[in-house]
Amino acid sequence: MRHGPRWSWPTSTTGLARYSKRHRAREWVLRALYAREMDPEAVEPLDVLLEADPPREIDRVFARRLYDVACRDTSRYDGLIESKLENWDISRLALLDLLLLRMALAEFEHFPDVPERVTINEMIEPAKRYSGAQAGSFVNGILDALKPGVTVGNPPGKTPPDAGSRNA
Repeated sequence: MRHGPRWSWPTSTTGLARYSKRHRAREWVLRALYAREMDPEAVEPLDVLLEADPPREIDRVFARRLYDVACRDTSRYDGLIESKLENWDISRLALLDLLLLRMALAEFEHFPDVPERVTINEMIEPAKRYSGAQAGSFVNGILDALKPGVTVGNPPGKTPPDAGSRNA
């Protein structure tokens, strides 16, 4: 991994081999979402990343689905996030923190096979790495507040009757 300003990306994902395969896919999605925010008119950033570092097909499918859902439901996810911010405006959030929160909401809602705690932990690590130690605590707190109300088929902001049974 290249050292430098904390916002720089690793030059490759090979250093991530010790993590789960989905961890690498999440890193690709985070990079692609960031690139999309920086230049919305650019060539599809996820495709570029996946071509440069071809994953297994199952990881490609996971990354594509996570990216597509996170992009499609941005305004809805932002509304959910903003509802949990106290005395804070969403426009003041660090972009990477916001992207990680959107990714987590997409996972909570569309990947019920991934335990919520795994999703939260997978978002805390890049928050700490790229935004600083306090960002990890911030992301953790917001996601802990959001997780009971976001599941497949559940309208935003409503807690399903069996909210605690997802990972039982």
